[in-house]
Amino acid sequence: MQLRITHRGNELLTLPIELSTQVIDVKSSVANSLGLSPSDIILTVNGVYLEDSRSLKEYSVKEFGSLQLHLPINSQKIVSVRAVISPEEVHSIPLRSDSTVAALRSELNKRVSAQSFDPQNAFLIYSHYVLEDSRTLEEYGITDNAGITVAHTLDGGKLTPSEPYDYCTDFNEKSVLASGQKMIVVHFLVENGDPFTFMLDPTKPLRNVSRSIELKTGIPSTHQGYILSGVKVDPEKTPQELEIGDGESLYLNDGRVPEMYPTSPKNRDSDMVVIFDLGRHRIRMTVPGDCRVNEVIQALQTHHLLNGQRIDLFFNDIRLDPRKRLYEYGIINESVVNIGTQFL
Repeated sequence: MQLRITHRGNELLTLPIELSTQVIDVKSSVANSLGLSPSDIILTVNGVYLEDSRSLKEYSVKEFGSLQLHLPINSQKIVSVRAVISPEEVHSIPLRSDSTVAALRSELNKRVSAQSFDPQNAFLIYSHYVLEDSRTLEEYGITDNAGITVAHTLDGGKLTPSEPYDYCTDFNEKSVLASGQKMIVVHFLVENGDPFTFMLDPTKPLRNVSRSIELKTGIPSTHQGYILSGVKVDPEKTPQELEIGDGESLYLNDGRVPEMYPTSPKNRDSDMVVIFDLGRHRIRMTVPGDCRVNEVIQALQTHHLLNGQRIDLFFNDIRLDPRKRLYEYGIINESVVNIGTQFL
């Protein structure tokens, strides 16, 4: 079976594991993958602490289920970076924040097809800096969800920084405003879409970039919402006022997704009421009988209790595939579906 390991809201690993596997062996696999000490690792599932001597089966862990990874405060921070090769190919790679760029390149090498290109001969770029293999991620201020561009030549040949290859046309002239204020790089994350990056004036309201976002995503400016760390932000405020730093990420919400809660059930065979359990709270929602899971997730993320958080849905302890429809899991009128948030 496949088991997902999440940490601080990010999915770090997917491990091939048997239900009979002991928790201590799972910890060893995680430790080997992330360069941690097994003794520093604490795993939980649905709020329950996993004891080393027990097996996953004793905790009713299911296929594609997730375990939450917790670390002591003095442990090395784990970050999940996005290596962007093309709009269609983005790899999420978990690393310790003190890892070198060479370690990132090595992990990328494991994920990229040899027929595509050789990552050893590519430039890795973050915030318009060419990353040096001997330096660490911390030195470049690379944090969770940072987007790193993988730039390679058509023939796969190795370039050197001395060769005339300009990754960012006129960047030096455009990155500093006339006032002397430096532009900042902000990554935008979109549900069911590719992430993208814009350079913003930190002294201008977020609303000023809405037209560019509309051209990029097709989301009308009047329906764009911005969420930072699970909280909606006022688009009339500036990145400076919102304390958005260089290289940080914003979640872009599409306000055209209908808010399907709370509504009165329609007496039609095609509609049903589903109860979504968030632990202390429950959300009743009327949805079409043939509704897809990802449509429900989008609607739930607009709810004030979630505010754009990344979530998973579970029914009878089975994680729902966003591409499938609710009825494929036997979900009927008044069924209770559990919401799993990825923020610890």
